[in-house]
Amino acid sequence: MSYLVKAAFAASGLLGLAACEESVEIYSDATPAETSCLSAVAAETNFGSVTLLGSEETTAGTNVMVSVGEENASWQCLITEDGAIAQVLNPDGESVSLTNP
Repeated sequence: MSYLVKAAFAASGLLGLAACEESVEIYSDATPAETSCLSAVAAETNFGSVTLLGSEETTAGTNVMVSVGEENASWQCLITEDGAIAQVLNPDGESVSLTNP
């Protein structure tokens, strides 16, 4: 089961993004790290179609993979154990400085 990203944005304190009319699939069993990445990438790309591809635990934190848009551009996030976004990589593998952290 999924719900609109508006709920995730409100829960994560990104209330300014809640006005986005497009939906982002966030699964009810998504971890906080997955939700954080989905929200960050949606905000960074200003694109409402962001899909969770998966995640894996690493020694550095949780590596989360998401897909953006119709072209399924792959983005990645590294989320630390305390929930902070340590790094976001765009489809070119370049680190992105978040405009809406």
